[in-house]
Amino acid sequence: MEITLIKLSGNVEELEKLTPKVAEWFGDASAIINVSIKTYTTTDKPPHVDDDLMQRMLTRHPPIELNHKGFLGVLYRATDWVSANTICREMGITPKRLTGVMGSFGRRCAGTPDWPKVEKPSRLLISYERRVDDHYYCLTPDFRRVITDTKVL
Repeated sequence: MEITLIKLSGNVEELEKLTPKVAEWFGDASAIINVSIKTYTTTDKPPHVDDDLMQRMLTRHPPIELNHKGFLGVLYRATDWVSANTICREMGITPKRLTGVMGSFGRRCAGTPDWPKVEKPSRLLISYERRVDDHYYCLTPDFRRVITDTKVL
C-alpha cells in the first residue's frame, strides 16, 4: 500500500473547480478521497474569543487539568516566545507527551459551549510559529490578561 498526501491551496472557487479533477486523477480510489475546503484564508481575521468565553473555558467543570496548568504556566511566566523543547524541559515531559497536553487543551477549548469551530481551537489563545530549530508558542495578550484575572494558575 502507498499513501500519498497532496496539499492544495487556493481560494474557494479554485478548489471547488479542482474537486472533480481529483476524482478523475485517482479513478476508483476517489471514493476514499476527502476534499475539504476552508471558508476563510490566512488573510481573514480568525474568529474572536471574548474574555467571558476564555474565562468560561478556564473555569468550567471539570476543573482545568494540572498538566494544562503546567503548560499555560510556562507560557504565562515567559516574557517572549517559548520553544517546545523549553516547555518540555520545564514541565519534565517528552515532546510526545507535550503534543498530548496541547491536544487535550484544544479539546477543552472546543468543548466549551459557544467556542468557534476551527481546526486548532487553542490557536485562538496561543500563538504559534514554526522556526528552523523548533516550534514556538506564546500566549495572546488577551488570554494572558484573562489568566491573570481568573487566577487559575
